[in-house]
Amino acid sequence: MKGGLLGKTKLLGFLLTFIFLGLVLWQTNLSELGGALSSANYLYVIPAAFCTLISYILRTIRWRRILLPTRSIPARRLFPVLMIGFMANNVLPARLGEFVRAYSLGQKESISKSLSFATIMLERLLDGVTLVVILALISLSVPLQDWGAEIAYIACAVFLAAAIGVVALLVREDLARRLIFLVLRPWPRATGRIPRWCWLPAPAFPTPRPDWAASSARNFSGSIENLVKARCSTPSASPTSAA
Repeated sequence: MKGGLLGKTKLLGFLLTFIFLGLVLWQTNLSELGGALSSANYLYVIPAAFCTLISYILRTIRWRRILLPTRSIPARRLFPVLMIGFMANNVLPARLGEFVRAYSLGQKESISKSLSFATIMLERLLDGVTLVVILALISLSVPLQDWGAEIAYIACAVFLAAAIGVVALLVREDLARRLIFLVLRPWPRATGRIPRWCWLPAPAFPTPRPDWAASSARNFSGSIENLVKARCSTPSASPTSAA
């Protein structure tokens, strides 16, 4: 039964890949594509690939530092999990690769998947705050156009709300859990109409139980709270295993 389900999942994945690849090629002028590839300067590929690799290594080190108060995991074991998540982001919509990364880390390191997902959410919060600060500094010397200003305001509002949510979780845990529950509540009803074999991968996203929203809100909020409190109470986290 499990083998048949895995086979259907792989078949659906290949089918979606070919469909979207066909849509891309259908909208692409192949002669212009060939001309662009023939005239491209491939000397830039090597430094671009090197910079991309360095960015992934730095992301791995940062992820390890975030995890350090709760679990010391060598960077050499986190790096493949990080790459799995980014690979899934390239083929799945709505950045579902973040869920794949959280599930992969939970399976590989035998830690709570809620804790794993909480570290990724803190990662994204740090990324967003950093981008907002950089954008604000740039706007001091380079006036933003109307659409740029709108994006800056929206980004500030989103990440400010996320930061307030983390603070609220530490101050008013009951209120934060109720908000998370309201966000997750429609999920079981929506996913209940989807055939079981359509989940990618099936073990990572099983059909939710009726109490899924409440338990997920409780686990996720508890993981965020424990992670932040552990980080705040650790003045200097020293690695206990080699990176």
